[in-house]
Amino acid sequence: MPHGCKIEFVKYLLLLLATSCASGQTTEPVLRARATKFLQAYVDGKARTLEPMVVEESRDKWFSSEKPRYGSFEIIKIEIDKSGSMAMISGMVETALKVRGASYPAKIPYKASWKVEDGEWRYYLDPNAAEVKARPVRIPDPGELLGKVTASKNEIKLCGCGEPQFEVGINNDMPGDVTLSLEPVNVPGLRVSLKDTLLHAKQSTNIILEYDGAEKPPSAPVPLYVNVSPTGEQVVVKMIFATTN
Repeated sequence: MPHGCKIEFVKYLLLLLATSCASGQTTEPVLRARATKFLQAYVDGKARTLEPMVVEESRDKWFSSEKPRYGSFEIIKIEIDKSGSMAMISGMVETALKVRGASYPAKIPYKASWKVEDGEWRYYLDPNAAEVKARPVRIPDPGELLGKVTASKNEIKLCGCGEPQFEVGINNDMPGDVTLSLEPVNVPGLRVSLKDTLLHAKQSTNIILEYDGAEKPPSAPVPLYVNVSPTGEQVVVKMIFATTN
């Protein structure tokens, strides 16, 4: 093979190798790993360190954009176009809704464009496109958030006969997490506990009441107070103690 042909052949092989390496960096698993690293920085509060992962022409726009801190994220779908150089990532991110000083975690949809630049995936914002405001999340009126944590029953009858354990359900219909705690109750023979103290949105738990009876049980109903944070509410369950006579 003539010397000139050998040089051209070597160039051709190098071009094939470079193309192969570049394509290896543009597959979906690689993009998922890059997007995961990108979003994790928003969780860690380190979004400002992500400049190298942003397409160069998008950096000015990205620097001036809001960079919220996420509680968590989930990548649900990755769509790569036919050219293999543009992609759309869809998922959910956890952010905070603030209502009168109280913060409620909520998950909202997330979408972002990615583009191949210098053989690797980078976050992309079209610098010439008009800014599209995200559809505002409706913040509920504080009154709508009250009364969303409820008991399965408003009163329970306790006696020291038969099975000494009783349960009352607590349901959380809030859009985010709540923390529960019990006010102390001083009744001889009564032990009260919560199965769970942290309830996520739409979750339930139980109050466990164990009562082995007493010679002189309370003659009047005794209120059991369940404190709900961050709303500051109290769920009240009336305990009625029956005599064993």
